[in-house]
Amino acid sequence: MLCASCSSALGPRRTEHGVVWVCDRCGTGAATLGVIRKVVPRGFLQHLWQAAQQHGRPSAQRCPSCTQPLDTFDGSPVEMSPALAVCRHCYFVVLERTALAAYRLGEHPALAATSERSTS
Repeated sequence: MLCASCSSALGPRRTEHGVVWVCDRCGTGAATLGVIRKVVPRGFLQHLWQAAQQHGRPSAQRCPSCTQPLDTFDGSPVEMSPALAVCRHCYFVVLERTALAAYRLGEHPALAATSERSTS
């Protein structure tokens, strides 16, 4: 598979949650919704998928798995921070280095907001 950001090869990284594909050159990562589901709050994942279905816009980036255009939220009424791209065809989520780092560190504001609402 090729990186959606720089077209270099992605390498598999086995984690306790499943396989994450990472580009050694630029740090972009990709994983299936099944893997993402294991590490983010359910509400965030539902929001992400609904936003992709209703407001995702095809980008020039290609899905590493199926090579279809990835959907982003650039110019749409939905804001995702950190930015990510979604493939609605094969259920891949692509995160650039800064976004991947934010998820690793638990600094994602939407995740925090979602988890606070779901625990109330």
